[in-house]
Order: sequence, then structure tokens, then C-alpha cells
Amino acid sequence: MAQPATNSNILTTLDERTPTSFYWQLTLLATLGGFLFGYDTSNIGSALNFVPYHLQGLALGYLVSGASLGAAAGAILAGPTSDHFGRKLLLIVDAGIYATGAILSAVTPNAAVLLTARTLIGLAIGADSAIATAYIAEYAPKNRRGSLAMLQQWMITVGILISYIVALIIFSAFPGSAATVGWRLVLGLGAVPALIGLALRTQMPESPRWLLRHERYEDV
Repeated sequence: MAQPATNSNILTTLDERTPTSFYWQLTLLATLGGFLFGYDTSNIGSALNFVPYHLQGLALGYLVSGASLGAAAGAILAGPTSDHFGRKLLLIVDAGIYATGAILSAVTPNAAVLLTARTLIGLAIGADSAIATAYIAEYAPKNRRGSLAMLQQWMITVGILISYIVALIIFSAFPGSAATVGWRLVLGLGAVPALIGLALRTQMPESPRWLLRHERYEDV
């Protein structure tokens, strides 16, 4: 009977903590995937007319929607994977997949690699979207849980806006490069925040509720 009581006491303490700037910093880092979600799903709209592979039919549709299809698979896999290995590890891996997909998009030699890159990005989108809000909810005090988790949606919107601004700057400043380097930059620049997130997410604490579930009380 001691263990449930211990869990209850720890959870009560977590719920009654006073929110600090650390909570907001941690939430920004957790919702970085939301920013990449917005950026990587909308940047293809800016780059599509300049991609030189002349895709048609199913291939063209998959280039545009492949990230969304990959997201469905990522979301399905994220739950059991993060339950087993932890929220933190999956968030780190997701940032790495985001970076890999963006870099492959920028250096792609052919349509097949580009389609593969978009699929990888979709997997990261689905997994990160599923886990980020769960991670936030599991460490946030109960009276700030909604406001902190809501930042995920805001970051998606910011990512969409930034993708269009980046495309506008690149295509306006270097109009002659749009069909050569320009579209690759638009797709590939998503690797920059992803790599930053990959480094910083290694410093994140694990979800306290996940630690309790796995009886790692000393790590809470």
C-alpha cells in the first residue's frame, strides 16, 4: 500500500508547483516539433513549382501529401514506443528525423529521395505531435496544463508563417536561383531548428509521470 501513497504524494507535489520560466522554456523546446510541423508541411507549397522532377499523378500528390500520410504512421507508432522507451528519447529521435528529412530534401539527387525525405518528415511530425502535448501535460502543474499545451498549436502557426517568409526572402533576393538552389534552401532550412532542437532536447528531463509509471522514483 506504500507505493500508491508515494505516487499520490509525488503527483500532488507536481501539480502544486509554482510555474517558473523553466516550465515555459521546457515547453518551447517540447513544442519545437510543432514549429517544424508547420514549416515542413507548408514549405512544399512554395517550392513545388520549382522542383525539377516533373512529377505527375500519384507521385505529385504524394510529394505534397506524403508528410501528412507519414504523420499518421508516426502518430500510431509514437504511443507504444514512448511508453516503452520514454518521452524524452522519442522527442530526441524525432528531432533527428526532422533534420535528416530536411537535409535529404535539400541535397536530393532525384524524385525518389525527395519522396522518401517527405515521408521521414511526416513520421517525425506524427510522432512529435502525439508526444509533445503528452510530455507537457505530464510535467505541467494542473493550473497551467492547458495554457502550456496550447503552445503546440501556436507553434504550428508560427512555423507556417516562417516558411512563407523564408520562401519570400529567398525567391525575392535570388529570383534566378529558384529552380536550382532556391527550392532546396526552402526545404532544407528546416534542418537548422531541428539540429538545434536535437542538441537541446538531450538536456530535457524525462516526464515525471513516465518515471513513476516505471517505478523510477529516485529520478523524479
